Amino acid sequence: MVRERLARFEDRLTRVEVHVVDESAPPTRQPDKRCAIEARPAGFDPVAATETAETIDQATVGALTKLVTALERTFGKTTTRKGH
Repeated sequence: MVRERLARFEDRLTRVEVHVVDESAPPTRQPDKRCAIEARPAGFDPVAATETAETIDQATVGALTKLVTALERTFGKTTTRKGH
């Protein structure tokens, strides 16, 4: 899932780390699965995103969505826009 969502940035990333944590041992009704993803774009500071959800898959999808947005902003800053 991570490779698929970040494929378009593949040639511009030097490393991606994914950390998944079950934050509470006993079953609770609150979201307790956390996914943190850090990407290292070549020539830029690291970009990270975190999401907490009821399942690992939901947490991963949420963190990936945030990370893609952050990477789009990071790489968008390097393009020149007409009139700016």
